[in-house]
Amino acid sequence: MNDIKNSLKVIYQYQMDYLKVTLLLTIAQAFVIPPFIYYFFFFILRIAGVPGITDSNLGELFSSPIVVIMLIILVLLILLFVYYELGFFILMAIYQLRGEAYNVLKILQRLNSKAKYFISFQAIYFLVYFFLLLPIAGLSLPLTITENLYLPHFITDELMKSTTGMWLYFIAISIIFYISARLVFALPYFIEDKSLKINGAIKKSWKFPQKRLFMMLLKWVLIIVVTGFAISIAASIIMLPLFLVEKFSAGVAMLVAGLTLTLLQLVGFFFAGIFQGIISQLLVKNAFTIKTRTESWQANHSQFLHKKRLIVSGIVVFIFVSGFNVYAVNSTLYEPNTKVIAHRGDTVNAVENTVEAVESTAHAGADYSEIDIQETKDKKFVVFHDLTLRRLAGSSKRVADMTLNELQQTEVHSGAYSSKIVSLEEIIATAKKNKIDLLIEVKLHGAESEDMVNNLIALLKKEHVTNKYLVQSLDQPIIEKIEKADPTLKTGIILALNIGNLPKTSADFIVLEDFSINKRLLTQAKQNEKMVFVWTVNKEKLMQMYLRKNIDGIITNYPVKAIQLRDTFNENDSFISRVKNRLMF
Repeated sequence: MNDIKNSLKVIYQYQMDYLKVTLLLTIAQAFVIPPFIYYFFFFILRIAGVPGITDSNLGELFSSPIVVIMLIILVLLILLFVYYELGFFILMAIYQLRGEAYNVLKILQRLNSKAKYFISFQAIYFLVYFFLLLPIAGLSLPLTITENLYLPHFITDELMKSTTGMWLYFIAISIIFYISARLVFALPYFIEDKSLKINGAIKKSWKFPQKRLFMMLLKWVLIIVVTGFAISIAASIIMLPLFLVEKFSAGVAMLVAGLTLTLLQLVGFFFAGIFQGIISQLLVKNAFTIKTRTESWQANHSQFLHKKRLIVSGIVVFIFVSGFNVYAVNSTLYEPNTKVIAHRGDTVNAVENTVEAVESTAHAGADYSEIDIQETKDKKFVVFHDLTLRRLAGSSKRVADMTLNELQQTEVHSGAYSSKIVSLEEIIATAKKNKIDLLIEVKLHGAESEDMVNNLIALLKKEHVTNKYLVQSLDQPIIEKIEKADPTLKTGIILALNIGNLPKTSADFIVLEDFSINKRLLTQAKQNEKMVFVWTVNKEKLMQMYLRKNIDGIITNYPVKAIQLRDTFNENDSFISRVKNRLMF
Protein backbone atom coordinates (compact mmCIF):
# COMPACT_ATOMS: atom_id res chain seq x y z
CA MET A 1 0.00 0.00 0.00
CA ASN A 2 2.89 2.37 0.74
CA ASP A 3 4.14 1.91 -2.83
CA ILE A 4 0.79 3.06 -4.20
CA LYS A 5 0.57 6.02 -1.82
CA ASN A 6 4.11 7.11 -2.66
CA SER A 7 3.38 6.74 -6.37
CA LEU A 8 0.35 8.99 -6.06
CA LYS A 9 2.44 11.56 -4.19
CA VAL A 10 5.07 11.55 -6.94
CA ILE A 11 2.41 11.85 -9.64
CA TYR A 12 0.82 14.78 -7.80
CA GLN A 13 4.22 16.40 -7.41
CA TYR A 14 4.85 16.07 -11.15
CA GLN A 15 1.23 16.54 -12.15
CA MET A 16 1.99 19.00 -14.95
CA ASP A 17 4.52 16.62 -16.50
CA TYR A 18 2.00 13.77 -16.52
CA LEU A 19 -0.71 16.04 -17.89
CA LYS A 20 1.49 17.21 -20.75
CA VAL A 21 2.86 13.75 -21.57
CA THR A 22 -0.58 12.12 -21.46
CA LEU A 23 -1.93 14.90 -23.70
CA LEU A 24 0.91 14.54 -26.20
CA LEU A 25 0.60 10.75 -26.30
CA THR A 26 -3.18 10.98 -26.69
CA ILE A 27 -2.72 13.30 -29.67
CA ALA A 28 -0.09 10.96 -31.12
CA GLN A 29 -2.34 7.92 -30.62
CA ALA A 30 -5.29 9.67 -32.25
CA PHE A 31 -3.76 11.71 -35.07
CA VAL A 32 -0.20 10.55 -35.75
CA ILE A 33 0.46 6.85 -35.15
CA PRO A 34 -2.73 5.25 -36.61
CA PRO A 35 -2.76 7.37 -39.81
CA PHE A 36 0.95 6.69 -40.36
CA ILE A 37 0.52 2.92 -39.92
CA TYR A 38 -2.66 3.03 -41.99
CA TYR A 39 -1.16 4.78 -45.03
CA PHE A 40 2.08 2.80 -44.90
CA PHE A 41 0.13 -0.46 -44.80
CA PHE A 42 -2.02 0.47 -47.81
CA PHE A 43 1.12 1.60 -49.63
CA ILE A 44 2.46 -1.95 -49.14
CA LEU A 45 -0.81 -3.39 -50.49
CA ARG A 46 -0.52 -1.24 -53.62
CA ILE A 47 3.03 -2.48 -54.19
CA ALA A 48 1.84 -6.07 -53.69
CA GLY A 49 -1.03 -5.50 -56.12
CA VAL A 50 -3.68 -6.92 -53.78
CA PRO A 51 -6.69 -5.21 -52.14
CA GLY A 52 -5.93 -6.75 -48.76
CA ILE A 53 -4.31 -9.56 -46.82
CA THR A 54 -6.60 -12.57 -46.74
CA ASP A 55 -6.26 -16.19 -45.67
CA SER A 56 -6.06 -17.14 -49.37
CA ASN A 57 -3.27 -14.81 -50.54
CA LEU A 58 -0.74 -15.09 -47.70
CA GLY A 59 1.49 -17.36 -49.78
CA GLU A 60 1.43 -14.91 -52.69
CA LEU A 61 2.38 -11.99 -50.45
CA PHE A 62 5.27 -13.73 -48.74
CA SER A 63 6.70 -14.85 -52.08
CA SER A 64 7.59 -11.23 -52.88
CA PRO A 65 10.89 -10.14 -51.23
CA ILE A 66 9.99 -6.43 -51.47
CA VAL A 67 6.63 -6.94 -49.77
CA VAL A 68 8.21 -9.07 -47.04
CA ILE A 69 10.88 -6.40 -46.39
CA MET A 70 8.27 -3.64 -46.20
CA LEU A 71 6.05 -5.68 -43.86
CA ILE A 72 9.08 -6.23 -41.61
CA ILE A 73 9.72 -2.47 -41.64
CA LEU A 74 6.07 -1.87 -40.69
CA VAL A 75 6.32 -4.31 -37.77
CA LEU A 76 9.56 -2.66 -36.60
CA LEU A 77 7.92 0.78 -36.73
CA ILE A 78 5.01 -0.47 -34.62
CA LEU A 79 7.47 -1.94 -32.11
CA LEU A 80 9.29 1.39 -31.99
CA PHE A 81 6.04 3.23 -31.28
CA VAL A 82 5.36 0.85 -28.39
CA TYR A 83 8.93 1.20 -27.12
CA TYR A 84 8.87 5.01 -27.11
CA GLU A 85 5.41 5.32 -25.55
CA LEU A 86 6.11 2.89 -22.72
CA GLY A 87 9.72 4.00 -22.38
CA PHE A 88 8.72 7.62 -21.88
CA PHE A 89 6.67 6.79 -18.76
CA ILE A 90 9.32 4.41 -17.42
CA LEU A 91 12.15 6.95 -17.76
CA MET A 92 9.98 9.65 -16.21
CA ALA A 93 9.41 7.38 -13.22
CA ILE A 94 13.15 6.60 -12.91
CA TYR A 95 14.18 10.27 -13.03
CA GLN A 96 11.40 11.33 -10.66
CA LEU A 97 12.19 8.69 -8.05
CA ARG A 98 15.89 9.57 -8.22
CA GLY A 99 15.16 13.28 -8.07
CA GLU A 100 17.06 13.90 -11.31
CA ALA A 101 16.35 16.82 -13.62
CA TYR A 102 14.85 15.78 -16.94
CA ASN A 103 13.09 17.11 -19.99
CA VAL A 104 11.61 15.73 -23.19
CA LEU A 105 14.91 15.99 -25.06
CA LYS A 106 16.81 14.08 -22.36
CA ILE A 107 14.25 11.27 -22.35
CA LEU A 108 14.23 11.01 -26.14
CA GLN A 109 18.04 10.94 -26.28
CA ARG A 110 18.09 8.09 -23.77
CA LEU A 111 15.47 6.14 -25.70
CA ASN A 112 17.23 6.84 -29.00
CA SER A 113 20.44 5.35 -27.63
CA LYS A 114 18.74 1.94 -27.31
CA ALA A 115 16.67 2.18 -30.50
CA LYS A 116 19.61 0.79 -32.50
CA TYR A 117 18.71 -2.69 -31.27
CA PHE A 118 15.53 -2.55 -33.35
CA ILE A 119 17.55 -2.80 -36.56
CA SER A 120 19.31 -5.95 -35.38
CA PHE A 121 18.31 -9.51 -34.50
CA GLN A 122 17.40 -8.15 -31.05
CA ALA A 123 14.17 -6.92 -32.65
CA ILE A 124 13.00 -10.54 -32.85
CA TYR A 125 13.37 -10.86 -29.08
CA PHE A 126 11.38 -7.67 -28.60
CA LEU A 127 8.63 -8.86 -30.94
CA VAL A 128 8.26 -12.14 -29.04
CA TYR A 129 8.49 -10.25 -25.74
CA PHE A 130 5.78 -7.80 -26.83
CA PHE A 131 3.26 -10.53 -27.69
CA LEU A 132 4.05 -12.52 -24.54
CA LEU A 133 3.59 -9.39 -22.45
CA LEU A 134 0.18 -8.50 -23.90
CA PRO A 135 -2.00 -10.26 -21.28
CA ILE A 136 -0.58 -8.00 -18.54
CA ALA A 137 0.91 -5.02 -20.36
CA GLY A 138 -2.22 -4.67 -22.47
CA LEU A 139 -3.83 -3.05 -19.45
CA SER A 140 -1.46 -0.10 -19.68
CA LEU A 141 -0.25 -0.14 -23.29
CA PRO A 142 -1.61 2.52 -25.67
CA LEU A 143 -5.13 1.60 -26.72
CA THR A 144 -4.46 2.32 -30.41
CA ILE A 145 -1.79 -0.38 -30.48
CA THR A 146 -3.53 -3.10 -28.47
CA GLU A 147 -7.25 -2.71 -29.11
CA ASN A 148 -7.18 -4.87 -32.26
CA LEU A 149 -4.74 -7.45 -30.93
CA TYR A 150 -6.87 -10.35 -29.78
CA LEU A 151 -7.68 -13.90 -30.71
CA PRO A 152 -10.54 -13.80 -33.26
CA HIS A 153 -13.87 -14.60 -31.61
CA PHE A 154 -14.71 -17.48 -33.94
CA ILE A 155 -11.64 -19.36 -32.66
CA THR A 156 -12.50 -18.92 -28.97
CA ASP A 157 -16.16 -19.69 -29.66
CA GLU A 158 -15.24 -22.98 -31.32
CA LEU A 159 -12.86 -23.91 -28.49
CA MET A 160 -15.56 -23.23 -25.90
CA LYS A 161 -17.95 -25.69 -27.54
CA SER A 162 -16.13 -28.72 -26.14
CA THR A 163 -14.71 -29.57 -22.73
CA THR A 164 -11.34 -30.44 -24.26
CA GLY A 165 -11.21 -27.16 -26.16
CA MET A 166 -12.17 -25.24 -23.06
CA TRP A 167 -9.40 -26.85 -21.01
CA LEU A 168 -6.85 -26.29 -23.77
CA TYR A 169 -7.83 -22.62 -23.98
CA PHE A 170 -7.58 -21.97 -20.24
CA ILE A 171 -4.31 -23.90 -19.91
CA ALA A 172 -2.79 -21.94 -22.81
CA ILE A 173 -4.00 -18.62 -21.37
CA SER A 174 -2.62 -19.52 -17.93
CA ILE A 175 0.80 -20.41 -19.35
CA ILE A 176 0.96 -17.21 -21.41
CA PHE A 177 -0.16 -15.12 -18.43
CA TYR A 178 2.53 -16.72 -16.25
CA ILE A 179 5.24 -16.00 -18.83
CA SER A 180 3.88 -12.48 -19.26
CA ALA A 181 4.15 -11.86 -15.53
CA ARG A 182 7.71 -13.18 -15.37
CA LEU A 183 8.80 -10.85 -18.18
CA VAL A 184 7.12 -7.68 -16.93
CA PHE A 185 10.41 -6.07 -15.79
CA ALA A 186 12.31 -6.68 -19.04
CA LEU A 187 11.52 -3.28 -20.57
CA PRO A 188 12.49 -1.24 -17.47
CA TYR A 189 15.77 -3.21 -17.23
CA PHE A 190 16.45 -2.72 -20.94
CA ILE A 191 15.81 1.04 -20.83
CA GLU A 192 17.67 1.76 -17.58
CA ASP A 193 20.87 -0.17 -18.36
CA LYS A 194 22.74 1.49 -21.23
CA SER A 195 24.62 -1.68 -22.19
CA LEU A 196 21.91 -4.31 -21.65
CA LYS A 197 20.35 -5.96 -24.71
CA ILE A 198 16.70 -7.00 -24.81
CA ASN A 199 17.49 -10.73 -24.52
CA GLY A 200 19.60 -9.97 -21.44
CA ALA A 201 16.76 -7.90 -19.98
CA ILE A 202 14.37 -10.80 -20.54
CA LYS A 203 16.70 -13.18 -18.68
CA LYS A 204 17.10 -10.69 -15.84
CA SER A 205 13.34 -10.23 -15.52
CA TRP A 206 12.83 -14.01 -15.43
CA LYS A 207 15.16 -14.21 -12.42
CA PHE A 208 13.14 -11.68 -10.42
CA PRO A 209 11.94 -13.25 -7.12
CA GLN A 210 8.51 -14.75 -7.67
CA LYS A 211 7.20 -13.83 -4.22
CA ARG A 212 7.96 -10.14 -4.77
CA LEU A 213 6.47 -10.39 -8.25
CA PHE A 214 3.27 -11.89 -6.86
CA MET A 215 2.93 -9.06 -4.33
CA MET A 216 3.44 -6.47 -7.06
CA LEU A 217 0.80 -8.10 -9.26
CA LEU A 218 -1.65 -7.99 -6.35
CA LYS A 219 -1.01 -4.26 -6.08
CA TRP A 220 -1.50 -3.99 -9.83
CA VAL A 221 -4.90 -5.69 -9.54
CA LEU A 222 -5.80 -3.39 -6.64
CA ILE A 223 -4.93 -0.35 -8.77
CA ILE A 224 -7.15 -1.63 -11.59
CA VAL A 225 -10.08 -2.25 -9.22
CA VAL A 226 -9.74 1.11 -7.44
CA THR A 227 -9.31 2.98 -10.73
CA GLY A 228 -12.37 1.28 -12.19
CA PHE A 229 -14.39 2.09 -9.06
CA ALA A 230 -13.24 5.72 -9.10
CA ILE A 231 -14.17 6.08 -12.78
CA SER A 232 -17.63 4.60 -12.08
CA ILE A 233 -18.24 7.03 -9.21
CA ALA A 234 -17.02 10.01 -11.24
CA ALA A 235 -19.13 8.97 -14.25
CA SER A 236 -22.26 8.58 -12.09
CA ILE A 237 -21.82 12.06 -10.61
CA ILE A 238 -21.25 13.61 -14.05
CA MET A 239 -24.29 11.80 -15.54
CA LEU A 240 -26.65 12.87 -12.73
CA PRO A 241 -27.35 16.41 -14.07
CA LEU A 242 -28.21 14.98 -17.51
CA PHE A 243 -30.59 12.49 -15.91
CA LEU A 244 -32.38 15.32 -14.06
CA VAL A 245 -32.42 17.64 -17.08
CA GLU A 246 -34.04 14.97 -19.29
CA LYS A 247 -36.79 14.56 -16.73
CA PHE A 248 -37.51 18.20 -15.92
CA SER A 249 -36.03 20.41 -18.66
CA ALA A 250 -35.79 18.44 -21.91
CA GLY A 251 -35.24 21.60 -23.97
CA VAL A 252 -31.61 21.93 -22.89
CA ALA A 253 -30.90 18.18 -22.70
CA MET A 254 -28.99 18.17 -25.99
CA LEU A 255 -26.54 20.84 -24.78
CA VAL A 256 -26.11 19.17 -21.38
CA ALA A 257 -25.56 15.81 -23.10
CA GLY A 258 -22.71 17.26 -25.18
CA LEU A 259 -21.07 18.78 -22.10
CA THR A 260 -21.57 15.52 -20.18
CA LEU A 261 -19.89 13.50 -22.92
CA THR A 262 -16.92 15.90 -22.95
CA LEU A 263 -16.56 15.68 -19.15
CA LEU A 264 -16.66 11.89 -19.28
CA GLN A 265 -13.98 11.87 -21.97
CA LEU A 266 -11.95 14.21 -19.78
CA VAL A 267 -12.32 11.82 -16.83
CA GLY A 268 -11.09 8.96 -19.02
CA PHE A 269 -8.11 11.04 -20.13
CA PHE A 270 -7.32 12.04 -16.53
CA PHE A 271 -7.46 8.49 -15.15
CA ALA A 272 -5.47 7.11 -18.10
CA GLY A 273 -2.58 9.39 -17.15
CA ILE A 274 -2.81 8.51 -13.47
CA PHE A 275 -3.05 4.78 -14.20
CA GLN A 276 -0.06 4.67 -16.54
CA GLY A 277 1.89 6.82 -14.08
CA ILE A 278 1.17 4.55 -11.10
CA ILE A 279 1.98 1.38 -13.08
CA SER A 280 5.27 2.87 -14.28
CA GLN A 281 6.18 3.96 -10.74
CA LEU A 282 5.30 0.52 -9.40
CA LEU A 283 7.41 -1.26 -12.02
CA VAL A 284 10.42 0.99 -11.47
CA LYS A 285 10.27 0.79 -7.66
CA ASN A 286 10.19 -3.01 -7.75
CA ALA A 287 12.74 -3.39 -10.54
CA PHE A 288 15.36 -1.11 -8.98
CA THR A 289 16.45 -0.14 -5.51
CA ILE A 290 15.63 3.57 -5.53
CA LYS A 291 15.12 5.71 -2.50
CA THR A 292 12.25 8.05 -3.29
CA ARG A 293 13.17 11.74 -3.32
CA THR A 294 10.35 14.00 -2.19
CA GLU A 295 11.78 17.30 -3.36
CA SER A 296 11.12 18.55 -6.87
CA TRP A 297 13.85 19.98 -9.05
CA GLN A 298 11.31 22.11 -10.92
CA ALA A 299 10.71 25.77 -10.13
CA ASN A 300 7.20 26.65 -8.99
CA HIS A 301 7.16 29.80 -11.12
CA SER A 302 7.91 27.80 -14.26
CA GLN A 303 5.15 25.35 -13.39
CA PHE A 304 2.73 28.24 -12.87
CA LEU A 305 3.45 29.61 -16.33
CA HIS A 306 2.96 26.16 -17.82
CA LYS A 307 -0.26 25.75 -15.86
CA LYS A 308 -1.60 29.06 -17.13
CA ARG A 309 -0.96 28.16 -20.76
CA LEU A 310 -2.39 24.68 -20.30
CA ILE A 311 -5.53 25.99 -18.62
CA VAL A 312 -6.21 28.45 -21.45
CA SER A 313 -5.53 25.75 -24.06
CA GLY A 314 -7.69 23.30 -22.12
CA ILE A 315 -10.66 25.67 -22.07
CA VAL A 316 -10.41 26.23 -25.83
CA VAL A 317 -10.22 22.47 -26.50
CA PHE A 318 -13.09 21.79 -24.08
CA ILE A 319 -15.36 24.26 -25.89
CA PHE A 320 -14.44 22.86 -29.31
CA VAL A 321 -14.92 19.21 -28.28
CA SER A 322 -18.19 20.01 -26.49
CA GLY A 323 -19.53 21.63 -29.66
CA PHE A 324 -18.65 18.53 -31.66
CA ASN A 325 -20.21 16.26 -29.01
CA VAL A 326 -23.46 18.26 -28.99
CA TYR A 327 -23.73 17.58 -32.72
CA ALA A 328 -22.77 13.91 -32.28
CA VAL A 329 -25.36 13.07 -29.62
CA ASN A 330 -28.06 14.89 -31.59
CA SER A 331 -27.50 12.80 -34.71
CA THR A 332 -30.76 11.18 -35.83
CA LEU A 333 -30.92 7.46 -35.22
CA TYR A 334 -32.95 5.10 -37.37
CA GLU A 335 -34.27 1.60 -36.87
CA PRO A 336 -31.50 -0.69 -38.20
CA ASN A 337 -32.25 -2.95 -41.16
CA THR A 338 -29.70 -5.51 -40.01
CA LYS A 339 -30.66 -9.12 -40.65
CA VAL A 340 -30.25 -11.50 -37.71
CA ILE A 341 -28.83 -14.85 -38.80
CA ALA A 342 -28.73 -17.76 -36.36
CA HIS A 343 -25.35 -19.50 -36.59
CA ARG A 344 -26.10 -23.21 -37.24
CA GLY A 345 -29.61 -22.51 -35.98
CA ASP A 346 -30.50 -21.82 -32.36
CA THR A 347 -27.61 -23.67 -30.69
CA VAL A 348 -28.61 -22.44 -27.23
CA ASN A 349 -31.84 -24.45 -27.23
CA ALA A 350 -30.99 -27.33 -29.56
CA VAL A 351 -28.17 -29.27 -31.20
CA GLU A 352 -26.63 -27.27 -34.05
CA ASN A 353 -27.74 -27.93 -37.65
CA THR A 354 -30.79 -29.95 -36.64
CA VAL A 355 -34.53 -29.67 -37.25
CA GLU A 356 -35.03 -28.45 -33.69
CA ALA A 357 -32.36 -25.76 -34.10
CA VAL A 358 -34.08 -24.35 -37.20
CA GLU A 359 -37.52 -24.54 -35.58
CA SER A 360 -36.28 -22.66 -32.52
CA THR A 361 -34.64 -20.05 -34.74
CA ALA A 362 -37.92 -19.46 -36.56
CA HIS A 363 -39.87 -19.14 -33.30
CA ALA A 364 -37.31 -16.57 -32.08
CA GLY A 365 -38.02 -14.41 -35.14
CA ALA A 366 -34.63 -14.55 -36.86
CA ASP A 367 -34.40 -13.60 -40.53
CA TYR A 368 -32.22 -16.54 -41.53
CA SER A 369 -31.02 -19.80 -40.09
CA GLU A 370 -27.47 -20.51 -41.20
CA ILE A 371 -26.73 -24.20 -41.85
CA ASP A 372 -23.71 -26.18 -43.06
CA ILE A 373 -23.97 -28.81 -45.76
CA GLN A 374 -21.55 -31.45 -47.05
CA GLU A 375 -21.77 -33.98 -49.86
CA THR A 376 -22.09 -37.57 -48.67
CA LYS A 377 -20.51 -40.69 -50.13
CA ASP A 378 -23.64 -41.32 -52.24
CA LYS A 379 -23.70 -37.73 -53.60
CA LYS A 380 -26.50 -36.50 -51.32
CA PHE A 381 -26.39 -33.47 -49.03
CA VAL A 382 -26.24 -33.74 -45.26
CA VAL A 383 -26.56 -30.86 -42.80
CA PHE A 384 -23.44 -31.11 -40.67
CA HIS A 385 -20.51 -28.83 -39.85
CA ASP A 386 -17.49 -30.94 -38.87
CA LEU A 387 -15.56 -33.24 -41.18
CA THR A 388 -15.87 -36.06 -38.61
CA LEU A 389 -18.55 -37.11 -36.13
CA ARG A 390 -16.20 -36.91 -33.16
CA ARG A 391 -17.43 -33.69 -31.47
CA LEU A 392 -21.18 -34.31 -31.63
CA ALA A 393 -21.47 -38.10 -31.96
CA GLY A 394 -18.24 -39.39 -30.40
CA SER A 395 -17.21 -41.22 -33.56
CA SER A 396 -14.08 -40.82 -35.68
CA LYS A 397 -15.97 -41.57 -38.91
CA ARG A 398 -15.68 -39.02 -41.73
CA VAL A 399 -18.78 -37.54 -43.36
CA ALA A 400 -17.18 -38.08 -46.77
CA ASP A 401 -17.00 -41.85 -46.13
CA MET A 402 -20.66 -42.29 -45.11
CA THR A 403 -23.94 -42.46 -47.01
CA LEU A 404 -26.81 -40.15 -46.21
CA ASN A 405 -28.81 -43.03 -44.73
CA GLU A 406 -25.92 -43.95 -42.40
CA LEU A 407 -25.61 -40.35 -41.26
CA GLN A 408 -29.36 -40.03 -40.67
CA GLN A 409 -29.18 -42.97 -38.27
CA THR A 410 -26.56 -41.14 -36.19
CA GLU A 411 -27.58 -39.43 -32.98
CA VAL A 412 -25.84 -36.19 -32.04
CA HIS A 413 -25.58 -34.56 -28.62
CA SER A 414 -24.82 -31.09 -27.28
CA GLY A 415 -25.26 -30.25 -23.62
CA ALA A 416 -28.68 -31.45 -22.49
CA TYR A 417 -29.97 -31.80 -26.05
CA SER A 418 -29.90 -34.65 -28.55
CA SER A 419 -31.19 -35.16 -32.07
CA LYS A 420 -30.54 -36.93 -35.37
CA ILE A 421 -28.43 -35.79 -38.31
CA VAL A 422 -30.70 -34.68 -41.17
CA SER A 423 -30.58 -34.17 -44.92
CA LEU A 424 -30.77 -30.81 -46.68
CA GLU A 425 -34.26 -31.71 -47.97
CA GLU A 426 -35.48 -32.25 -44.39
CA ILE A 427 -34.10 -28.90 -43.24
CA ILE A 428 -35.66 -27.09 -46.21
CA ALA A 429 -39.02 -28.69 -45.38
CA THR A 430 -38.64 -27.55 -41.77
CA ALA A 431 -37.71 -24.03 -42.87
CA LYS A 432 -40.71 -23.80 -45.20
CA LYS A 433 -43.06 -25.07 -42.53
CA ASN A 434 -41.77 -22.52 -40.02
CA LYS A 435 -41.49 -19.70 -42.59
CA ILE A 436 -37.81 -18.93 -42.21
CA ASP A 437 -35.19 -18.59 -44.94
CA LEU A 438 -31.85 -20.40 -44.98
CA LEU A 439 -28.27 -19.26 -45.41
CA ILE A 440 -26.57 -22.40 -46.71
CA GLU A 441 -22.82 -22.79 -46.27
CA VAL A 442 -21.19 -25.28 -48.61
CA LYS A 443 -18.37 -27.00 -46.76
CA LEU A 444 -15.75 -29.03 -48.59
CA HIS A 445 -14.08 -32.20 -47.33
CA GLY A 446 -11.95 -32.78 -50.43
CA ALA A 447 -13.76 -35.80 -51.85
CA GLU A 448 -16.63 -34.01 -53.61
CA SER A 449 -18.00 -35.35 -56.87
CA GLU A 450 -17.78 -33.36 -60.10
CA ASP A 451 -21.57 -33.06 -60.09
CA MET A 452 -21.84 -31.60 -56.59
CA VAL A 453 -22.64 -28.02 -57.65
CA ASN A 454 -25.14 -29.09 -60.32
CA ASN A 455 -26.81 -31.48 -57.87
CA LEU A 456 -27.12 -28.70 -55.28
CA ILE A 457 -28.61 -26.23 -57.75
CA ALA A 458 -31.03 -28.88 -59.00
CA LEU A 459 -32.19 -29.59 -55.45
CA LEU A 460 -32.71 -25.89 -54.66
CA LYS A 461 -34.62 -25.36 -57.91
CA LYS A 462 -36.79 -28.38 -57.20
CA GLU A 463 -37.63 -26.85 -53.81
CA HIS A 464 -38.30 -23.43 -55.45
CA VAL A 465 -36.00 -21.58 -53.05
CA THR A 466 -33.31 -20.17 -55.34
CA ASN A 467 -34.92 -16.73 -55.29
CA LYS A 468 -34.83 -16.33 -51.50
CA TYR A 469 -32.16 -18.61 -50.00
CA LEU A 470 -28.53 -17.53 -49.78
CA VAL A 471 -25.48 -19.73 -50.42
CA GLN A 472 -22.00 -19.07 -49.05
CA SER A 473 -18.63 -20.82 -48.89
CA LEU A 474 -15.02 -20.35 -47.91
CA ASP A 475 -14.03 -21.58 -51.37
CA GLN A 476 -14.10 -18.93 -54.12
CA PRO A 477 -14.01 -21.45 -57.04
CA ILE A 478 -17.12 -23.19 -55.66
CA ILE A 479 -18.94 -19.85 -55.44
CA GLU A 480 -18.00 -19.09 -59.05
CA LYS A 481 -19.32 -22.49 -60.17
CA ILE A 482 -22.59 -21.90 -58.32
CA GLU A 483 -22.98 -18.46 -59.91
CA LYS A 484 -22.33 -19.92 -63.34
CA ALA A 485 -24.85 -22.71 -62.77
CA ASP A 486 -27.53 -20.29 -61.53
CA PRO A 487 -26.82 -16.53 -61.81
CA THR A 488 -30.06 -15.70 -59.96
CA LEU A 489 -28.89 -17.33 -56.73
CA LYS A 490 -27.38 -14.86 -54.26
CA THR A 491 -23.94 -16.02 -53.15
CA GLY A 492 -21.42 -15.00 -50.52
CA ILE A 493 -17.72 -15.55 -49.91
CA ILE A 494 -16.49 -16.19 -46.35
CA LEU A 495 -13.12 -14.77 -45.37
CA ALA A 496 -11.59 -15.84 -42.07
CA LEU A 497 -9.05 -13.03 -42.44
CA ASN A 498 -9.19 -9.79 -44.39
CA ILE A 499 -6.89 -6.91 -43.52
CA GLY A 500 -7.15 -3.99 -45.91
CA ASN A 501 -9.61 -3.12 -48.67
CA LEU A 502 -12.77 -4.85 -49.77
CA PRO A 503 -11.78 -8.10 -51.51
CA LYS A 504 -12.49 -8.45 -55.21
CA THR A 505 -15.23 -11.02 -55.70
CA SER A 506 -18.20 -11.70 -57.92
CA ALA A 507 -20.23 -12.79 -54.88
CA ASP A 508 -23.25 -10.73 -53.80
CA PHE A 509 -22.19 -10.55 -50.17
CA ILE A 510 -19.04 -10.93 -48.11
CA VAL A 511 -18.92 -12.67 -44.74
CA LEU A 512 -16.17 -11.39 -42.46
CA GLU A 513 -15.05 -12.16 -38.95
CA ASP A 514 -15.44 -9.27 -36.51
CA PHE A 515 -11.64 -8.95 -36.46
CA SER A 516 -11.65 -7.79 -40.12
CA ILE A 517 -14.47 -5.22 -40.09
CA ASN A 518 -13.61 -1.52 -40.36
CA LYS A 519 -15.27 1.70 -41.51
CA ARG A 520 -13.28 1.89 -44.77
CA LEU A 521 -14.33 -1.62 -45.80
CA LEU A 522 -18.02 -0.96 -45.07
CA THR A 523 -17.90 2.22 -47.16
CA GLN A 524 -16.29 0.34 -50.05
CA ALA A 525 -18.93 -2.41 -49.80
CA LYS A 526 -21.71 0.15 -50.06
CA GLN A 527 -20.04 1.78 -53.07
CA ASN A 528 -19.72 -1.63 -54.77
CA GLU A 529 -23.27 -2.69 -53.82
CA LYS A 530 -22.01 -5.64 -51.80
CA MET A 531 -23.69 -6.77 -48.60
CA VAL A 532 -21.50 -7.44 -45.55
CA PHE A 533 -22.33 -10.04 -42.91
CA VAL A 534 -20.25 -10.25 -39.74
CA TRP A 535 -19.63 -13.47 -37.82
CA THR A 536 -19.73 -14.69 -35.13
CA VAL A 537 -21.14 -11.83 -33.03
CA ASN A 538 -22.03 -13.16 -29.59
CA LYS A 539 -21.26 -10.28 -27.22
CA GLU A 540 -24.02 -7.76 -26.56
CA LYS A 541 -21.64 -4.82 -26.92
CA LEU A 542 -20.62 -6.00 -30.40
CA MET A 543 -24.25 -6.58 -31.38
CA GLN A 544 -25.08 -3.00 -30.39
CA MET A 545 -22.09 -1.68 -32.30
CA TYR A 546 -23.02 -3.44 -35.55
CA LEU A 547 -26.68 -2.50 -35.19
CA ARG A 548 -25.58 1.12 -34.85
CA LYS A 549 -23.48 0.70 -38.00
CA ASN A 550 -26.60 -0.78 -39.65
CA ILE A 551 -24.52 -3.62 -41.07
CA ASP A 552 -26.37 -5.90 -43.49
CA GLY A 553 -26.28 -9.03 -41.34
CA ILE A 554 -25.18 -10.37 -37.97
CA ILE A 555 -24.42 -14.07 -37.70
CA THR A 556 -24.73 -15.04 -34.05
CA ASN A 557 -25.09 -17.97 -31.68
CA TYR A 558 -27.60 -15.88 -29.69
CA PRO A 559 -30.32 -14.82 -32.13
CA VAL A 560 -32.85 -14.11 -29.38
CA LYS A 561 -30.59 -11.47 -27.81
CA ALA A 562 -29.74 -9.93 -31.21
CA ILE A 563 -33.42 -9.70 -32.19
CA GLN A 564 -34.31 -8.15 -28.85
CA LEU A 565 -31.59 -5.51 -29.24
CA ARG A 566 -32.60 -4.75 -32.82
CA ASP A 567 -36.32 -4.52 -32.10
CA THR A 568 -35.81 -2.19 -29.12
CA PHE A 569 -33.00 -0.20 -30.72
CA ASN A 570 -34.78 3.14 -30.66
CA GLU A 571 -37.04 2.58 -27.67
CA ASN A 572 -36.33 4.96 -24.81
CA ASP A 573 -33.51 6.49 -26.83
CA SER A 574 -32.55 8.95 -24.11
CA PHE A 575 -29.60 11.30 -24.30
CA ILE A 576 -28.02 9.25 -21.50
CA SER A 577 -28.06 6.16 -23.71
CA ARG A 578 -26.67 8.20 -26.61
CA VAL A 579 -23.80 9.43 -24.44
CA LYS A 580 -23.07 5.85 -23.33
CA ASN A 581 -23.10 4.65 -26.93
CA ARG A 582 -20.67 7.37 -28.00
CA LEU A 583 -18.32 6.30 -25.22
CA MET A 584 -18.61 2.63 -26.22
CA PHE A 585 -18.10 3.10 -29.93
